[in-house]
Amino acid sequence: MVSTFLRQINRFVFVLVLVPIVEASNLYSDDLFYLSDQERISNAERVAAIDMPSEAEYLTQIALEKPKIFIRQVRLVQEVVENKSDVELISDKLREAGFYSIDIQDQLIEIFNLGIFSNPVTEAEITGLTMVINESSRPWKSIMFAERLEDYAAIECASDKIPSHLTGPLEHQYMIRIAYPDMNLSLWRFNVIEAVSFPVALVDKTTVDTYELIDRFGQRFGQIDRSALIINGLDSVLKCSKFSPFILRAFKDHQRELLLAEKQL
Repeated sequence: MVSTFLRQINRFVFVLVLVPIVEASNLYSDDLFYLSDQERISNAERVAAIDMPSEAEYLTQIALEKPKIFIRQVRLVQEVVENKSDVELISDKLREAGFYSIDIQDQLIEIFNLGIFSNPVTEAEITGLTMVINESSRPWKSIMFAERLEDYAAIECASDKIPSHLTGPLEHQYMIRIAYPDMNLSLWRFNVIEAVSFPVALVDKTTVDTYELIDRFGQRFGQIDRSALIINGLDSVLKCSKFSPFILRAFKDHQRELLLAEKQL
């Protein structure tokens, strides 16, 4: 009788220990700088269509269309900044590398002094550099420096209708996350093939009624109506429903497992 009772207690303790581990584990890693091919192409086309691009827009176009050239320029900047050269020399080298405006120079110097990027910076981090170049209010830096990111809620959206459970387009399944300690909200998606979760927009301004969103290139992403849960400002109006982030993560893990199973056949 006693041994049976002890076995039951042990099983209960095991379940209590296992549940948080299972909830915390998933097949995806966070990648702040991941950019899908579709987003890369659409952003490259957007800046290419501008008649008189700003310096930030021109640099963004180079970064998206000619990443090897851009990374070579940036590594020159990184080297002179990290060697703690004098301010005048750094400014000269930045101009030689094609970075002319004081604002962009200051942002690059700051970001390299803070050591966010690899040394030397890699092509995989180019998106992060374009985020820095395109920031005016610098909200994305709070995500880069976040002590931790926690799931807040999942939302699923569809054009002109509220989707039933997990039946909306995959590109409209979002995770809202909170960055600590600054409490910034960001909108994340999953890429099943690459097994990464990545941000697509950040709440740049909050009012009583709305969240104003910007993307990683400083462009307006849309506006979330906080009461009706509708995203405006995109190609179409997206009507959304909110549900537990654990459910979306489990659903994405399931999709990933199916993909791996198909590859093994």
